[in-house]
Amino acid sequence: GVIQEDFYEVIKDADARAILGPSPYRLAYDFAMINCAWAMKELGNGETGYGVSFVCDEHEQYSPFAQEAFQNLKATNPNAAQYMTTFYSADEKKCAPLQAADAGVFEVRRALNLALKKWDGELRSQFNLLADGKTMFLITHSNKEQLEHLVANHKPGEPFQLDSLMEMKLGENIKLEI
Repeated sequence: GVIQEDFYEVIKDADARAILGPSPYRLAYDFAMINCAWAMKELGNGETGYGVSFVCDEHEQYSPFAQEAFQNLKATNPNAAQYMTTFYSADEKKCAPLQAADAGVFEVRRALNLALKKWDGELRSQFNLLADGKTMFLITHSNKEQLEHLVANHKPGEPFQLDSLMEMKLGENIKLEI
């Protein structure tokens, strides 16, 4: 996740805006794709052959640029690219996996905002459906300092170099107390 307040604070600078873009969603998509590649690596114990396919809503604002962005992300992040297989677009009204993803993303976003004390309330039973699965991967949030690091190490229009995320290590399974 990308903390939106931090994102909008950072892009007040014109150079940062040229690098990160006008909204946090593109960066969040890139982080999510790299994290999915990392998850495939972990599931396969580092072996290639495990892969993830991506589908996006063809009616979203950035859909016309999504295929090219996916290819550029793969080209810039060769370690992640080994696990990133295909990308396509579909109509979310006709694609059940997209509908399920939207529901799941909402619950994860809600959990992040609750953890950051941005929203009031508790986790909903829908989140428990995710937590009760056999495997759940953690996607952390990016704050102002990390966003500024990206700006300092990229040029406008350049795909994000995120391959270092492929080296993440979790020392143990995380137990959720829900």
